[in-house]
Amino acid sequence: MSKENNQLALFEMKEWWEDDWEGMPEFVQEDLSPYRTIYVHFKNEEDFRAFEKLIGQRIIRYAGGPGTVWFPKAKKIDMSSEAYKDGP
Repeated sequence: MSKENNQLALFEMKEWWEDDWEGMPEFVQEDLSPYRTIYVHFKNEEDFRAFEKLIGQRIIRYAGGPGTVWFPKAKKIDMSSEAYKDGP
């Protein structure tokens, strides 16, 4: 056997996760990106609070980034119940 034949080609090797995923149900991630995004500018805090009242939602900023909101208000999804495991 030549030295070249001792090494498997990359495409012949299993991915590191394949054994763990054997027999798992198929998962299809639907596209959850927004249909359209707009930027709304406010001259002052009063105008901003009036907008929140108008849409019936509080707009929260995370880590100093811009505030975001879904309209109509998005339902929170609890993904903790979507875990699969094998064994006890």
